[in-house]
Amino acid sequence: MRTGLTGIREMHAAEIIDDRTMTAWEDVASGDSSRIARGNADLLRREQEYCVGTLWDQCRGYKNGVGEALTYMTTLAGSPSVAGVPALREFRPVKFTTDVAGAGKTEVQLGIPSWDWSIFSERWTFVTSELLPRYTYQAKHDRAALNRQLTTPYEQLWNQSRPLYNIPRILASTVNATKVKPAG
Repeated sequence: MRTGLTGIREMHAAEIIDDRTMTAWEDVASGDSSRIARGNADLLRREQEYCVGTLWDQCRGYKNGVGEALTYMTTLAGSPSVAGVPALREFRPVKFTTDVAGAGKTEVQLGIPSWDWSIFSERWTFVTSELLPRYTYQAKHDRAALNRQLTTPYEQLWNQSRPLYNIPRILASTVNATKVKPAG
């Protein structure tokens, strides 16, 4: 078995990976920072759209709405580990305007998401508008912090990210993001 780019080229020749994926790996291996960024973005899109996207779709479609509730809860509880990236629940919160007796038109923002992380197009909007720009910034301007994050043992990250462990932070974030004010 060959490793590195040689092994990836063998997978491409065997039609295990497509041309776009091959180009992405060549970009990553190029040593050119802009090509590396582009290749990583293409590989991330492939992962999110096809690899985990299929699993999210299956989960969301589980048993008459049970799956939808579970995937929405992951959006409510999820918090990326890249510095400066908002919690999923803080990105595109539920907002509406209503009439309140004695107060008139009132704008309400709830500290819950108006979107579902399991839906590729919504997840990809979050990735490209929040996650990738902040990751890129951190890679260019605070590499030491990024390296600490990337070398943190998976088990430690997993335990720190458990929703039950983070209930106080999730509740505080939800309460802090809830706002009520006069419309206009």
